[in-house]
Amino acid sequence: MASKSNDVQAQKPRRGFQPRRELVIRDGLFMGLIMVISIVVVPPLVFLASFVTPDWKHNPVPILLLVSLVLFPPVVLAFWRLDTAGRPLERLGRRRMIGTKSHAHRNTGSSKIVLEFYASQLGVLITILVILIIIFGLVFPILPLSRLFPTVSPVVLQPIPVPNTVDSPPSSNIEQANAYGIAGVMRWPDWGTFSRPIDAMLETGSAWVREDFVWGLIEPRERQYNWTATDRIVGNLHDRKVNVLGIISYSVNWATPAEEDDNSPSAVSFYAPDHDKYYLFVHGLVSRYKGTVHHWEIWNEPDNTLFWRPQPNAEEYAALLKVAYRAVKDADPTAKVLTGGVSGNAIPFLEEMMAGGGGASFDILALHPYAVPLNNAQARIESRPEVHKMVDVELNKYRAFLQRHNLDRPIWVTEMGWPARDWGLDDQAQADYLAQAYAQMLASGLVERIFWYSWKDSSDKPSDSWGLIAWGGGKTDLASRRPAFAAFATSARMLSGTKPAGRLQLAPYAVVVDFEDSTLRQPNTASGASANITSEQAHDGTHSLKLQYNFTGRDQAVDFGLNEPLALPGSAARIGLYVRGDGSGNYLSVWLRDRDGELFKVRLGSVTGSADGWRYYESPINNYYFEWERAQGSPANGKVDYPLSFVSFRLENTPDEPAGSGIIYIDGMHMYEGPDVSAVRFLRSDGQVVDVLWSVNPVTVMLPTGAIIATVTDRDGHQETVNATNGNVQIRVSSSPVYVIHTPGDAH
Repeated sequence: MASKSNDVQAQKPRRGFQPRRELVIRDGLFMGLIMVISIVVVPPLVFLASFVTPDWKHNPVPILLLVSLVLFPPVVLAFWRLDTAGRPLERLGRRRMIGTKSHAHRNTGSSKIVLEFYASQLGVLITILVILIIIFGLVFPILPLSRLFPTVSPVVLQPIPVPNTVDSPPSSNIEQANAYGIAGVMRWPDWGTFSRPIDAMLETGSAWVREDFVWGLIEPRERQYNWTATDRIVGNLHDRKVNVLGIISYSVNWATPAEEDDNSPSAVSFYAPDHDKYYLFVHGLVSRYKGTVHHWEIWNEPDNTLFWRPQPNAEEYAALLKVAYRAVKDADPTAKVLTGGVSGNAIPFLEEMMAGGGGASFDILALHPYAVPLNNAQARIESRPEVHKMVDVELNKYRAFLQRHNLDRPIWVTEMGWPARDWGLDDQAQADYLAQAYAQMLASGLVERIFWYSWKDSSDKPSDSWGLIAWGGGKTDLASRRPAFAAFATSARMLSGTKPAGRLQLAPYAVVVDFEDSTLRQPNTASGASANITSEQAHDGTHSLKLQYNFTGRDQAVDFGLNEPLALPGSAARIGLYVRGDGSGNYLSVWLRDRDGELFKVRLGSVTGSADGWRYYESPINNYYFEWERAQGSPANGKVDYPLSFVSFRLENTPDEPAGSGIIYIDGMHMYEGPDVSAVRFLRSDGQVVDVLWSVNPVTVMLPTGAIIATVTDRDGHQETVNATNGNVQIRVSSSPVYVIHTPGDAH
């Protein structure tokens, strides 16, 4: 019994054990060193690790290092405590033999040994885990992400060969040095503090303002002038080197023959004025500000029933435009005259204006291409810039209008905007659409200036929520800035001083029809139409499709395609092709049939003139479709269900375009696989490029680059640097555009 008691006693820890002094000093120094490493080294590693990718959700390094920061000190402290209390690590082998359940029942002291044994085991495992985490965190940034996470399959963006982008803009010599403007900055009630809105406006990077010069306020009675307000506004803007686009706004009640103006309480009138009186006012106005205002817009939206009474009349407007042009040039021969910005489907109005002789009386064509939704329930989608086709349809059709009349005139967008509390939109959607629209329009090379409408909300009503600054506390509140304010400033900072280089496209892609040996079905509608393979023109190879048509009136269309529907491979996100046009402005589309037999008309764009050479047109496939863009199907769910087949092309003149005949050529129809990502490119003077990317749904892309690192700026102006891996930069893309500055790689 004595020997058994001695054995048990020998197995117990030595109570009151005191470690040697040098061990306490050693362990204390070791613990201090570990704490210093945890506090000083780990946080910078976390900070640096956050730059490995722009999205922490796809980069576990920061999270893992944070875990190590939390776990390492307590674990080391536990080890130090166990070692100084009983040095269990030195006797771990012996405890493995005696720390059993039977011994625990036979001696109460053995339970503490078991506890210490398992604590030490857990400590060893945690320590090993922490060490591995830190090693992994240090090595992770230099390893290709795709090898560690093979389930991530990012889209690879690549330019189509020669040129480096899909389409070279027809006016690629345009620089965006002063492309940004804002409408209505100086609608300010406090004349003594005009510097406040100007200071705030300059924060956006805008170089232009668009301001009203209202005849009825300047000359409320004939020959009685009040220049006080306009003198102060123009003087303040000139002192701050801000360019002014002046709108010669409307008429005055004493200068019109309209009986409705005789007893009007307001001096402002929307009826056409007496031409002689109008000439005198315009000449006096331009003469007064000859040295400071060099661009004048004649009226505002003369095609809109709100601003031309009793109803829009293009012939009357053409006559007034001729008077205004003569008055402006007589007063300042160097000044430029803009048409009143037209809105909606204004091609018929402009054609009538041309018929009235207005073609020689403007230097710049002004547009207001608002993306007004047709269905309130779908307003958020229908007002999206790409759904509205603000470039491929809107800008193209006005360029075609100028080409038809042999007018080499620039286009200015003197109003563009989205409300923040109407059309089903919110602050974030307004900011996204602003950034997307500026990138698309400027990349097209079709427009010189774009003015955002408006600077500030005119009231607290949702229908007046167009401002970069909300109504907030009232007219003088400049602090209630919306996200659109930062989005505008970021766009201006990133793209000012660049040149448009067109759009980038997803890869991989495939040419599904090259028209080298295609068998065509002749057009089934519209007399005088024919479709043939020809060698007269070609973009790729030696042949293309030649379509001849003859529209005898408006709202006519011609369908033409292959003899049999062509099955399309995979689940392509976009379809595109090259067109050499005739300047008709007619709409070109393709009909696709889905798995359930439902037909979808994919709008590609309005056809511009042959002077543009081969223009590239494309559209998303899995997109929103208006009611007249889909037909048939069982079930007809309004959604594209893969697989698809190509049925035919469609050319139509719609209510916008006039009757007429012509010839267009089509070549190289492409299909693009992968998520739907929009990307456009701008060239910087330092040899780098700015690529702007966005998508309807969040996606990660790999952007080819020739740089080691790229600078990525989000919509709101936050900037970071991203390392390139194997010639690609990984970018997280969403509906909020990002701007990537880098040296481009070779086209793939």
